[in-house]
Formats: sequence, C-alpha cells, structure tokens
Amino acid sequence: MALNILAQITTATVYLYLLALTTSIAGMEAFSWLTAIIVLLMYLVDHFGEKTLPRFRLPGDLFLWGFWLVVTLGALLIPDISGKDQKYMISNIRWVLLIYAFSYLLSFKFKSLKKYLPVLFGFAGLVAIYAIVQVPTGLELAREVGNPKNRYGDLFRAHGFFYSTMTYSYSFGMLFCFMLASWIYKVFDGWVGRFLVPITTTVVGISLILSFTRGLWIALAAAVFVMLFSIKRKFGYMLIVAGSVLVVLAMIFSPIVRDRITSIGDFNNSSNLGRIHVWQGNWAMFLDNPVLGVGHRRNTEMLPVYYEKIGLDTSYVSNAHNTYLQVLGGTGLLGLLSYCGFMFVFMMTAFRLWKNSTEPLARSIGLGAIGGMVCLHVGGLTQVNFFDGEVTHVFVFTTACLLATYFHYVQNRKELGKDL
Repeated sequence: MALNILAQITTATVYLYLLALTTSIAGMEAFSWLTAIIVLLMYLVDHFGEKTLPRFRLPGDLFLWGFWLVVTLGALLIPDISGKDQKYMISNIRWVLLIYAFSYLLSFKFKSLKKYLPVLFGFAGLVAIYAIVQVPTGLELAREVGNPKNRYGDLFRAHGFFYSTMTYSYSFGMLFCFMLASWIYKVFDGWVGRFLVPITTTVVGISLILSFTRGLWIALAAAVFVMLFSIKRKFGYMLIVAGSVLVVLAMIFSPIVRDRITSIGDFNNSSNLGRIHVWQGNWAMFLDNPVLGVGHRRNTEMLPVYYEKIGLDTSYVSNAHNTYLQVLGGTGLLGLLSYCGFMFVFMMTAFRLWKNSTEPLARSIGLGAIGGMVCLHVGGLTQVNFFDGEVTHVFVFTTACLLATYFHYVQNRKELGKDL
C-alpha cells in the first residue's frame, strides 16, 4: 500500500519535473530532488525487512563515482580553497545521484515511460513556438529584461524561458534527437504519433535554427547525420547533399545566417578570439596541475592568474568554451578520464540497445540517446554545455530513460543477448 502511494506521488512530481525541464532551473532542482527523496523512500519500503539492501548498479558507475572522487579530492587537497568553495565543488556534481534516482524510478515504472515522453515533447513544442515568436518580437514572459546577448541585429535569438540561448540550444537539441527518433520508429499510436510528435519535432527544429547558435547548428547536423547514417547510409549521404544546398541558399538569402557561418573561421572575431584565449589559459592550468587540476568549476576564477603566467594580455574571462578543456583544467587528467569513461559507456549502452532490439520504443530510445550525446559532445568542443545546469538536467532524464529501457529488455531477456 505505502509503495503504491509513493509511486503515485512520483507521477505528479515527474510531470512537474518534465514541465520544468523546458522552462525553469528552479523547478528542475525542486522537483528532481523531491522525486529523488520519494524514490529513496520507495526503495527502502520495497526492501523493508530484508537483511541486506540489494545494490542498484548502473553501466559506467565506476567512472561516475571516479569523477565524484576526483572532484572531492580536488576540493579537499588543493590549497587555498575556502570551505564555501569546497561545498560548492562537491555539491555541483550531485547530478550523479539524480541519474541513479530517475533510472531506478523509470525501471520501477517502465510502462509510464510512454506516458512521460509525449508530455515532455508537448511541453517542448509549446516552448519552441514561444521561442520562434521571440525572434521578431523579443517577447520575454519569464523576466522583465532579457539577456542583451540574445539580440542579433533587428532580430532576437530564440531562447524560450531560459536566459541564455546556449542553454536553450543544447537542452532542446538533445530533446530534438529523442523526438526525431520516436517519429522515425513510430513509437506512439493515435493522435500522438500522427500529429503531436511530427509537429513538436518540426517546431523544435525550427526554433533551434533560429537560435543562431553556430556550435549547435554543427552539433545537431552531426547528430542527425549519425542517426540517419546508422539507419541507412544513403539517408546520411542524402542529408549531406540536402543540408549543403540549404546552407548555400540560407547564406544567399539571409545576411544573419551568412554572417554566422562566415565568422566561424574569422580569428579577428571577438567571440572566436576570446575562445582561443580561454583555451590557452585552461591548457596552462592543466600543464601546471596535471593530476587534479585547479579545482572543479574554478577555471574562470583562475583565468587571470594563468593569463599572467603565460603572458597573455587580455581581460576576457569566461568558462573554457570547451567541455573537455574545462574538465581537464578543473579536474586534471584523472577527471577527464573519468568523464570520458562514463560518457563512453553510456554511448555504448545506447548503441547496443538500438542495435540489438526490434522493439520500436527500445530502438527509439537507443537512437535518440546516440543523437543526443553526439549533439552534446560535438557542441562541447566550443561550449561548456554539459555543466550548464539546465542541460545537465536534460542529460540526467534522457540518460535515465536510456538506462531504464536497457534494464527492462536485458532483465526480461525479451530481445537483447546476454552479452549485452
């Protein structure tokens, strides 16, 4: 009885979390941790009276906890870090616990996954429509004054309810891959499959184009190419041809698109030059602290020190604009190996699920996770997207969907082999 009540409560908290995933970091934090606490209670109630509690393990958990350990050791051992900063560094990777909580919950309530996803897609579609409206109007419903960086000439960059268009781009970029995969494999029946999924996928895709985010354009193109190429090689080649034609046409008829694309190779461009400077600074951090780095998320704070060390005359201070350099400078080689380790395991889990399954839902989740991670990691070459709180939450939920689906088909032995 108690277990059923707790499970019903999580239904409400998860729906609220799905709404927050597309609108509010405060909501993401509140409803994710409320759900996680209830999940812990569910776990304890479910195994009440047992002498030992069964372990709930995830693929790649050795690397996940390895990353946590490296960050914690850095916080405790690196000199001159205040107690406040130590707490911030360690608590900043609490998302590891959320992956466990949501993976357990979705494994426990696997049938609910086909209910949760359409709701998430619907929320994303509505926010995407709002984001598209923002482009000519600059409409801000979430705040009185928007981010001045979202303005681009006479237009505004699509960003939805988030302050930064980068946050919107990579959060919704990952969601787009899951939406596209569910459309490809026709996961949903009725009006959801015929109308909701195609429409929401389309409007989210349009809004991402209108974000005018160069890194996201490249990352999403790479993700969609990998997804289509995986299904059938000719689809991938067709995308290259069609995409090239569209890019050329867009450059001819849209000055904004032309400026965004041609500025990629312009090293006099202030944005590009700033990235080069922070890359140099973060590389210097790693060379100076190769094992544990300068401390997780302390890269920006330490940049002026390392600019002076390498004789770089610039006042531009930012994150590393590269996830891998951010991890390398902040947590050293041990941190980077741990980060790449769990990401590789998750990618292989997605590939095996997609490759070895004939069930539309499983193939869709596997392919969507592959696309989402390609988008995240390619985008991570020019932006520290993973450690953006909103993006991290989308990663947590989509990874939990992947792992729960993996557990369901592996444990039931319906389709996937024991070697998986």
